[in-house]
Amino acid sequence: MIEHKTLGKIVTASYFTGAGLSLFTPPPLVSREKEGLNNIRLHKILANVHLPAMIVTNIYSENKMKQKKYREIHKASAYTAVASYTLAMITIILDF
Repeated sequence: MIEHKTLGKIVTASYFTGAGLSLFTPPPLVSREKEGLNNIRLHKILANVHLPAMIVTNIYSENKMKQKKYREIHKASAYTAVASYTLAMITIILDF
């Protein structure tokens, strides 16, 4: 069974690799800008939630943060990251 710490490192490495690739890709050659809220705009809004949540999750994952208050922050930020990342992926699949 994979330990919590090992799984956290794997998830962190894969998440920030994907984030880096996303941030450093060139813009699309053909732009399909739509007025109002669309799936890409919603995806970007959710990215502004899950990126800080991932950073906070990693900050509060250190061994020196063993106090209950810090564990609760770690747990809440991890749940926020998972939920917002999942919703962001679903918005890419849906086209509205």
